[in-house]
Amino acid sequence: MEDFLGFLLFSAIIAGLSFIAFCLHIFAKHLQFVINAIDLYKAIIHREDTIIQLLVDIRDDARTRSGDYRSIKKPPTGVTLE
Repeated sequence: MEDFLGFLLFSAIIAGLSFIAFCLHIFAKHLQFVINAIDLYKAIIHREDTIIQLLVDIRDDARTRSGDYRSIKKPPTGVTLE
């Protein structure tokens, strides 16, 4: 009978330690997910900033080449289009 109680106590201790290890594992996985999500968000923000900067550079370059972007829509006065 004492052997059975000893085995039962040993099994309960192992089950408790296993549950604690499982909880720590789940916590670590959640923490890893949050860290990866934050890194991904930072990368997306950096890409969006880069795209906006490229679009602004393209717009500014088009303005300097054509003088004024509004002049593309209609010809200057005194000029006829044929």
